[in-house]
Amino acid sequence: MDILELKNLCFMGVSGLVCFLQPQDLIMKKRLHAALNIAMVICLAAILSMASVKPVKADAPNENSLFIIELINWIRMDPLSYAQGLGYNRELLLESLPWLGDFTETRLPLLTITEFLNKKAAHLNTTIPGQTAPEPLFFEDYARTSEITGVLSFDNFMDPETAVRVVINNRFKRELDAEFKGQRCILNKEFDLAGSSFKAGNLAAESLAGNAYFLTAAFGSSVLKSQRQILNLINQVRANPYRAQSWLSFNLDAFLGQQYNPLFLNDVLQKFVTTDFMDTQYYAIHAKNFGYNGYDVNQSSIIEVFPRTDVNTLVSWIFSSLILNEVKGLPDTSVVFGPDYTDVGIDLLFVHGLDRSYGRLALIAGDGIRGNENSEVSKIYGLVYADTNLDGAYTPGEGVGNRIISIYDRYTFVKVGTALTDNTGHFSAPLLSNKTYIIQTGSGETLAGRDIFLGDTDLFFDLKVAMDENTPESIDNEEQ
Repeated sequence: MDILELKNLCFMGVSGLVCFLQPQDLIMKKRLHAALNIAMVICLAAILSMASVKPVKADAPNENSLFIIELINWIRMDPLSYAQGLGYNRELLLESLPWLGDFTETRLPLLTITEFLNKKAAHLNTTIPGQTAPEPLFFEDYARTSEITGVLSFDNFMDPETAVRVVINNRFKRELDAEFKGQRCILNKEFDLAGSSFKAGNLAAESLAGNAYFLTAAFGSSVLKSQRQILNLINQVRANPYRAQSWLSFNLDAFLGQQYNPLFLNDVLQKFVTTDFMDTQYYAIHAKNFGYNGYDVNQSSIIEVFPRTDVNTLVSWIFSSLILNEVKGLPDTSVVFGPDYTDVGIDLLFVHGLDRSYGRLALIAGDGIRGNENSEVSKIYGLVYADTNLDGAYTPGEGVGNRIISIYDRYTFVKVGTALTDNTGHFSAPLLSNKTYIIQTGSGETLAGRDIFLGDTDLFFDLKVAMDENTPESIDNEEQ
């Protein structure tokens, strides 16, 4: 089917629906015609966008690269039992890493292979200099990414699956170390997408010359970078409504004097927000039937047309539209300024035409029941950013990724936690409530941090850092 045929189908759909109305429904007919014309424009923009991009397929993965993901998924199904098979003591592991016990009830998601992450893994695994890294499309620009790389040399022959086991098991053991300071990949519930690459070759270094296997696993979160940026912006203005003045010119007095705790992505709402039930009158009932256990559920959405530009700017613009919608007198449907909400699901889509981008942002928020969570524990929603435009607030594109965050008890100076920022500068950490903490990142001249008091409710925390080429504390994957 060519572009002309698709265009004709769009036109026939619009005309057919409008003609279905009776003559006496003239006003409704006009309204529907206008609405469907907008829908057709968006549809045609999508078609033109698809026609202007020639998809590049990743190389078909071989059985050895597939085995990399299969083995990691096998570990993720039951990490404690797999660790026991490697000689670890189950009780000692749970004592040093108590969060491992969470994976017995809420299992780690199995990794789904994507074409883009296969391309990324192949690029990272290449021995050919000058190769260009694959550029992610909008829906491939993940909020959190990481990689496992390994090189295993041998003299005569080594079974490829044995090589994969050596590298992956060695990485798994490192992640079981309580002092591990990098980003966990195998034991990270945020990762549910992956790609892999396995190649045989020769080591170029004279001291290590010989046969070798090169393997890489690339990981991604199904939460997109743009979705996380929207949540960063929402939580920033919930923590300090005055910061919304960066996005609008309305009077915000009606929203001040209220405490807005940060929102956290909820797995059920994140899945529900992409369904057709969001567009129904009884979306709140459907959300509960979908499995959400909160009492109150509310939604907010916006559709806009913008000049075509980069995604960071589009995210900023559509957030501005969302804030304007909420401030213009829609308190009953407020999500950004809903004080009782704790959970959120975000669906964000941009469709690009020749010179326009069509954006749709949908949010659903709820006052979730904490279930079996420890009532003595509160969470920090953290955001580390470099204020490159000097406006005193986080703007998409300013988040500093791969920053190691160290958290200390303010009075004992004992380190009580570490975290790693994602690609938008976000991190989160559960901590004991009603205590004062020092939160720091960097070292030497790049050291930044401050004290916070964490009460019995969740808290938004942002930290401005200097931005230079050495700012992100990248976590290099060591060669195995």
